Amino acid sequence: MNKSTRNFCAALAIVLPVTVLAQASAKDTYLEAYSNHMMKNAPLIAQGMMAEGMTSAEAQEAATAFMQHAIACHASALDTYPEELKQAMFTAVANGGSYPDAESALKVAVGEAQFGGNNEVVQGFIAASEQMMACLEGAGA
Repeated sequence: MNKSTRNFCAALAIVLPVTVLAQASAKDTYLEAYSNHMMKNAPLIAQGMMAEGMTSAEAQEAATAFMQHAIACHASALDTYPEELKQAMFTAVANGGSYPDAESALKVAVGEAQFGGNNEVVQGFIAASEQMMACLEGAGA
């Protein structure tokens, strides 16, 4: 291996972990925003459960458990999203946005893919959405 090839490999060995770390960090930041958003909705879910006859304590516990399950389902499904869609969501949050901002960015990216004829991205979005719904249904949601 010549010196320039070794230098390239050494640089690549440094850059790849940094890129993977940045990707993980962007995902973690996004998932934190998603989790915060979802947990803010737990009281609303609990109200619905109380309307169906649960006590306040039971409803709060059940709503929190459901929201935590929904967060886990979303985190799992997120790995199946096409890279362009993940980046749209991650970037929205990284730029100071909230989960609703990321959701809006996702809708725009899916629309652009659909109108641009990028069926692979659209199908990837559909597959990720179906995976999320299957996960939620698996919990009796």
